[in-house]
Amino acid sequence: MALDTMEELMQRIDEFQAQDVKRIEWMKAIHTQLTEVTQNYDDATKDLKRERMVGRMTQDEAEQWKQQFLTLQLAVKRSAFVLVLIDADADAYMFKPEYYSSIEGGRKAAVELRSSVQEYLRQTAPEAANLPLMIKAFASADGLSQLLVRHKVISSPIALWEFAKGFSQSSQLFDFVLVGTGKDRADKKIEGMFEHFVANPTCHYILFGACHDNGYVRLLEKYVADDALRQRIILLNSFGVGKEFASLNFSSTSFTGVFGDSPLTLTKSPVSPRSSSPSSLAKKAKVERVGSPITCTWANKAETTKFVENGKGSASLKAKDLPPHTILVDAGDRRIDVELQLSPEAVKSWNHKTKVAGVKYCRMYQLFGGCKGGCGYSHGPLSADEKLVYRSRLRREVCHVGVLCRDPKCLYGHHCSCKQNKCAFSKEMHGVEFSTARIWKKSANA
Repeated sequence: MALDTMEELMQRIDEFQAQDVKRIEWMKAIHTQLTEVTQNYDDATKDLKRERMVGRMTQDEAEQWKQQFLTLQLAVKRSAFVLVLIDADADAYMFKPEYYSSIEGGRKAAVELRSSVQEYLRQTAPEAANLPLMIKAFASADGLSQLLVRHKVISSPIALWEFAKGFSQSSQLFDFVLVGTGKDRADKKIEGMFEHFVANPTCHYILFGACHDNGYVRLLEKYVADDALRQRIILLNSFGVGKEFASLNFSSTSFTGVFGDSPLTLTKSPVSPRSSSPSSLAKKAKVERVGSPITCTWANKAETTKFVENGKGSASLKAKDLPPHTILVDAGDRRIDVELQLSPEAVKSWNHKTKVAGVKYCRMYQLFGGCKGGCGYSHGPLSADEKLVYRSRLRREVCHVGVLCRDPKCLYGHHCSCKQNKCAFSKEMHGVEFSTARIWKKSANA
């Protein structure tokens, strides 16, 4: 009996131990699971904290970017302006003749242009009507001044400088820029200004006053497909518009009260150098605005001029022998340029200064004494002989009036002796008869 009891007790003990092992294993499994859950919880907590920190940083950065954007937007708004570009070399964009007469005329031209632009903007883009205007007009000092003198718009090239001064002084953002010699210099300035500002967000509109020349179409057509840029470009038309501009889908306008309504032209009939008399030649050449009353004719001028007798047309061709305020013409009434006696030393000195040192001298100051500075060219001292060399170099540039020029102060070339098929000087400027040279001057009561 006792043996059975002992065996039962041992059996119970084994059962209790087996149950304890199971409980321990269960607790170990629960511990493992709790450990894993705790680790996941800790990881999630850390991730959440990290995301909160990143979120706060992102939010702070977003706020900073927003503030920077608003600041930039405000700066763009404060710096906004409207640009007006004018090719003032072109007949189509010459201001009314009366404006060129004085410095005050330059101011009036600028004010009239500003008023016209503002009125146009009030009607088409009211939000831009009160924006500052930047006006840039470019012209060749020599080419435009000679043209205006030739057509009696101004009495001397100095008047153009006065006009430009008045125009530029009328506003801090207005400039009438007289560039150097060369037909393309003003064009390059306009192209450079346009390309610099067309994509500039502060430039709300560009009024493009150079629609006379189809060459500018290549510049503008690059922006036709860009709606945002295209809407900011406005063509400023005048009486002469290039045919190719019709293919551009830009807005356009015109200011008839600012610019002339017809070109300044010099029309003349073919002249026979041997048979034409001064009076018959004068009656065939007229200076006028097309479609407008004649303002000056060579026929009228002939009545107030006379020839100085000098034998049988054997006047000296030397500059030192020519009386003041006179010129030379041949038997066909063609202008003859007097001979300039150049000193070899002066030529050498001039070449050194201009070619080696690269100095560019102001012709208005050096030869006319009419520039007060700020032109960008040198006013440095030149000797009388060096100025004579300077004059001889200008003879290589063709006078726009040609053989009919009667301005004693004109420094440009009026004839050529080359035998080339192609020459900048016209056909009638070749073959001048020096042997028939006569002195021409205005009469005392002219």
